[in-house]
Amino acid sequence: MAQHKASDNRSLRSALKHKRAADTLLNDISELETNVAGAAAKVAADTNTTWDTDYVATWAVAETEWDETGTDAQHKASLRRVMRSALSHKKLADEMVDAMEEAQVSMNAVLAQMDADAGTLSADGVYEAYRIASIDPDAEGDEAQHKASFRQSLRKALAHKNLADRIIDNMVAAQDAVNAMIDAIQAAN
Repeated sequence: MAQHKASDNRSLRSALKHKRAADTLLNDISELETNVAGAAAKVAADTNTTWDTDYVATWAVAETEWDETGTDAQHKASLRRVMRSALSHKKLADEMVDAMEEAQVSMNAVLAQMDADAGTLSADGVYEAYRIASIDPDAEGDEAQHKASFRQSLRKALAHKNLADRIIDNMVAAQDAVNAMIDAIQAAN
């Protein structure tokens, strides 16, 4: 029972045995969810005649460099390598890292396009190119070694079912929110 009273940050730090990787992952998910929600609300409030040009300045997300090596003496490995090691599952770690990177890049590209379109949206469907493929957390793996679903693999790797489910569900929600914002932009056009 005590395990479930800890914050998500503390629980993930313990599961990964790496504070920086845990905090980075949770902060990235949180920032993406918050900024997508804010930008989507602004999209809903703006119309084609009042489209603003401050989306990047207001709602851009930091793009984490998961493949950069660490800067302190103790942590020279990249965050991607840390995640691979901590989860003991290369494919799972890579999928998580790639999903976050793709969502961050897509979000920022959409915002930059919106600012560039200032006042009138592009009618050529350019935003559709920024859509991302959301993780299907319950689909079975496609490699012989990893037949378990993404959700099952993360639960096993973290040894914490509720935390794994919250992380997966929040990652998917953030990815889906980016796509929903793109849909709203296209519909406003």
